[in-house]
Amino acid sequence: LKEGINLRAYGQKDPLLEYKSEGYKLFSEMLNQIDEEVIGDLFRARLEEPKRTARKPRKIQTTHQSTSGMGFAGASGGAPKEDAPTKAKTVVREMPKVGRNDPCPCGSGKKYKQCHGK
Repeated sequence: LKEGINLRAYGQKDPLLEYKSEGYKLFSEMLNQIDEEVIGDLFRARLEEPKRTARKPRKIQTTHQSTSGMGFAGASGGAPKEDAPTKAKTVVREMPKVGRNDPCPCGSGKKYKQCHGK
């Protein structure tokens, strides 16, 4: 493309405009060739179905909890006990909380947000 454009300047044509038009023509030809190759490959492709083998059924064992009481509190037998709602445990830190702009406790010398705060 670059070699042929300089000769167009001798023919009193703007080399920049000629370079743009030639580049566009080459680009559109490339796209057409890609389309043709992809479509050709799709037509030549052959699909094969995977071989299916008969599966043996798995042995499934089921276990159930006791059915006595069926979850009702007033029923006799092994009725489930309702526990009091548990409270979320609070986190206790060994060291004070590190601020984002404080030096990182690992000793790298960077700010915490640039080191381990990411």
